[in-house]
Order: sequence, then structure tokens, then C-alpha cells
Amino acid sequence: MRIASLALALLLPLTPFLALQFLAKYPSLVVYVGLVIVALVGVVGLVRGKGVGYAGLVSALISSLLVVLSMGYIPYFTHFTLGVIKYSALPYLGVSIAASLCAHFLGNAYEVSKRFEAAMRSYGHDPREARELDAMNAWAIAVGGVLLAFSLALYALMRVARVFELSPMLAVAVFIVVYLVLMVIAMVHSQSIRGKA
Repeated sequence: MRIASLALALLLPLTPFLALQFLAKYPSLVVYVGLVIVALVGVVGLVRGKGVGYAGLVSALISSLLVVLSMGYIPYFTHFTLGVIKYSALPYLGVSIAASLCAHFLGNAYEVSKRFEAAMRSYGHDPREARELDAMNAWAIAVGGVLLAFSLALYALMRVARVFELSPMLAVAVFIVVYLVLMVIAMVHSQSIRGKA
């Protein structure tokens, strides 16, 4: 399962750029440059053995910047737009940005499991005991999937409840807040486990 979390951490950050390429009218060069930057961040993190999850964050930041430069107040006041995103494409773009943030979570889970594996080997543990790390990664994938599903369910609820008149990007913002809260809880929990060890 560690390979699965690594693959998802490297592939999910590319989804916002695929959405921009196929669902929006953006210059292909801009989309491909963003895609290459994100891919390079992921590969460099993989080679260094640290920072694989940064590809998800970089993807979310670049794609959000591209959204800001194509709709809203900045194009209105500057009379310049970098590209055109149809309103019907916003849900798919929001889901892809949320998926890239989920990739950040999975990349961090992969790196933690690699560090645990190295520590277990240095203390002479049986390699079969490292299989528990696969179970940990399976849980990380499940938690990331649940968080992504929660954000999608929240977005669907907002679409049904038109009374609120909330933008689709609010679902992404809620996902980010929930994600950050859960990351803080996970860090506190991991520090308490280290303190007991």
C-alpha cells in the first residue's frame, strides 16, 4: 500500500491541470508549464526522499492562482484574463484541487512510513514487521478518501440547498480547513506516540 500512496501522491496533483486543459479555455503552454513544475516537485521529492507531498500543495497553489487570474475581481479590474473557465467546469476543477490536497496528505503518510521502516531496520526488527507500515498507509489512503468524499458531499449539499447561494470554491475551502485540523490532530497524536516510545 505504500506504493499506492506514493503513486497517488505523484499523480493526483496533476489533475487540476488536466481539468484546465480539457474543461477550460486556457493557453496550453500555461497549463503545461504548471504541470511540469508540479511533476518536477514530486520527482525531486521522491529522489530526495523528502517532500513528495509538496507536489500537492504546489499544484493547489498554482491552479488556484490560475483560477483567480481567469475569473473574479482581478480580471474585472485589470480588463485582462489569462484564460476562460466556464461555470459548469468549476465543480470538476474544485474536485481536482481537493484531490491535489489529498495527495499532500498521502505524500506525508508515505514519507512517515519510510522513516519508520528505516528506524525499524536500524533497531534490527524483522522485515515482516514492516508490513504493519502497509496497513498504516492503507489507513492513510482511507482517511484521505473519506476527507475527499466529505468535501464532495458538502459541495453536493450546497448545490442542493440553493438558499445559501455559496460558491463552489467554498467546498474546497472547507476541505482545506478540515484537512489542516486533522493534520494538527495527527501531529499531536504522533508526538504523543513518540513520547511513549
